[in-house]
Amino acid sequence: MLLQTHIPNPEETGTEQQFGWYTLGEFLMTNWFYVTAVILIGAIVLMYSKYKKQERQKRIDEQNANESSTNR
Repeated sequence: MLLQTHIPNPEETGTEQQFGWYTLGEFLMTNWFYVTAVILIGAIVLMYSKYKKQERQKRIDEQNANESSTNR
């Protein structure tokens, strides 16, 4: 088992640096692939949910139309 023999020196941080990133632009430039993937997956989920909602509404409307025609 390795033991730490010394305490590392803290890095000098500027006033703009927060949590290891200097700016939002630098974060986006570094992680553009992951940000794009999350946005793409979110868009697919939203499109699929809208499609399923329309399909469900269409089925309910057809069912109501069938019930009203048999009641006459």
